[in-house]
Amino acid sequence: MIRYRPDIDGLRAVAIVSVVAYHVGLPFVTGGYAGVDVFFVVSGFLITQVLLDEYERNGRISLSAFYERRARRLLPALSIVIAATLLLGVALLPFPNARAQLGQSAIAAILFVANRYFRLQAGDYFGPIAEQMPLVHTWSLAVEEQFYLVYPLLLIALARFAPAATRVRWLRAAVAAITVGSFAVSVVLVQRGSVAAFYWAPARAWELGVGALVALIPLGSLGPRHRMGSVAAIVGMTMIVTSFVSLHPDSPFPGALALVPVLGTALVLAAGVWSPASAVGAGLSAPPVVALGRVSYTWYLWHWPLLVIARRWRLQDVDLPADVAWAALALGLAVLTTAFVENPIRRRRVLTPRADRRVAVVTVGTAAVLIVAASAETRVDRLWSRNSPLRDVAAKSDPCLVGQWDNALTFGTCAVSPPTRRAAVVIWGDSHGAAWAPMVRSLGTAEDVTVIDVTRNGCAPLLGLTPGNSMGPRVTCNLANSAVAAWLRTAAARELTGVVLAARWSRYVDHTPVVDIQGLYFDAGDTSVAASLESMRRGLEQTLALTDSLGVRVVILLTAPEFAHPPGDCLLVRDADACGVSRAAFDARRRSTAMVIRHVSERHPNTRVVDPADFFCSASFCPPLLRGKPVTSDADHLSASAARAFAPSVQQDFLWLVERR
Repeated sequence: MIRYRPDIDGLRAVAIVSVVAYHVGLPFVTGGYAGVDVFFVVSGFLITQVLLDEYERNGRISLSAFYERRARRLLPALSIVIAATLLLGVALLPFPNARAQLGQSAIAAILFVANRYFRLQAGDYFGPIAEQMPLVHTWSLAVEEQFYLVYPLLLIALARFAPAATRVRWLRAAVAAITVGSFAVSVVLVQRGSVAAFYWAPARAWELGVGALVALIPLGSLGPRHRMGSVAAIVGMTMIVTSFVSLHPDSPFPGALALVPVLGTALVLAAGVWSPASAVGAGLSAPPVVALGRVSYTWYLWHWPLLVIARRWRLQDVDLPADVAWAALALGLAVLTTAFVENPIRRRRVLTPRADRRVAVVTVGTAAVLIVAASAETRVDRLWSRNSPLRDVAAKSDPCLVGQWDNALTFGTCAVSPPTRRAAVVIWGDSHGAAWAPMVRSLGTAEDVTVIDVTRNGCAPLLGLTPGNSMGPRVTCNLANSAVAAWLRTAAARELTGVVLAARWSRYVDHTPVVDIQGLYFDAGDTSVAASLESMRRGLEQTLALTDSLGVRVVILLTAPEFAHPPGDCLLVRDADACGVSRAAFDARRRSTAMVIRHVSERHPNTRVVDPADFFCSASFCPPLLRGKPVTSDADHLSASAARAFAPSVQQDFLWLVERR
């Protein structure tokens, strides 16, 4: 029979406090997100204990009983929070596309595929897109449930086919192999800079596996080990706390760094067997700490939707006291949800043979109702957004778009113009270059010119340079630009006549931008603005030397206005004057990079520089709307409608670009 361990509820309390503290923005808890890793280890430990106990008592493991227990443990509170979040979304998320995204993510959360959904839709968990998603935190529940779809089957298979005398040994070896393999996957993905490492169950399974191994090792057979237990508890808790205060959003995580909170949690779990009365164990077993741990799941569910919705109305402006108050409200809701929803359902002992079937029917019925509600919210929001002047209008990706954040560079669909077309033009740049694509395509359609998009997020079209600092190894820009250059040499021999270079040039140099982002530096050894400008000059010289050698003309687009907040959001809560940006600030932001671009282009007669500033701004102000539509689709990427509106202003330059020589 499994003995209740209050110190495990204490560990849960430590984990949830760290997660909430990180999400609230408390100083010095920059790695609080590692509290989720503590939860994973604890879950692997407890679930393994439960399944082994069932097997020892009954000689078998019942899948239906296991999933019934999981449903009663997770679904009641999750259903309440999702339903409440959908209702709050209807009332409090009028921002463009916010309700549609919420509805889609709610369906993913209900079906326990949220980790896959958010990996595709939000990308980086620490990025600005994820911060505006009220249910992004449900990714961790999806990871656990996907693990539990497979794990009991492994135990059942070993119970059936492994020799009785060595069954536990076989199980231990199988779990160890899975754990090592999953850890290797995590390390490799982190080294490659893939966001899949954070969300993907196979890259996270090792953390649950470590907890399972602690449960499978016969620690109790060693007898009391008070001194060893006390040391293990202190070391383990030190490792956990160290991860909370030393990690930060830019850390290559999970990977090898996740060993710190994971192994620390494993040590604390083991210490609870050897020395339950250690100082750490006593602290974790204190009644207030245990009480907090018992509402950790529901607090985890409630805190993030409230923070996200409140911050959307503040346009993500920092307000620590307000966020602490929202987290406290979430704790109050967690206490009520645990007392009146979770515990009554979880603790109910249903002894009839049809209990599993009734739970399944209720589970499926509840999920169906929530999916219908979420689908309706998504559909209504899309209908509303279609007619809204503040609708988020982003450029669509071209099939030829170079792969994002990995080494998959595909040019199979990048066909140059057939003989019936007048010419071909390439758009080369980062995501801001892609945002200009609707303008270039509209000109190409009017002039019978093929337009090919080879943009890549985070990579300016500057040969020989790789951004460093905050993007780190996730951006393989040198590799990508080299591949583009090689492809251009082949394409130029046929119909290619011109290249459009566009990027968020200032992003790669200026570390004091209008928008609150961290600059990227091309020279890792010298992060000064002067060194970055020199690197930019060298990179642009190399790029233009390439185009000169190919005999193609080049148009370089300077940056369009950027705003502190997405206009579609800002104009719902503030007036146009507050949502725009002064011309002086805009010009100051891009002055140094524009000077470099103009200076370099003067030495290349086949290059022109186009400045969109006077089109989008007056002498003193850059408004957030252009002809009633947002200038940008977020805070800085030009909207498709704004890009197309600029097309007539650059038509003569485009005709020069495609002119046969």
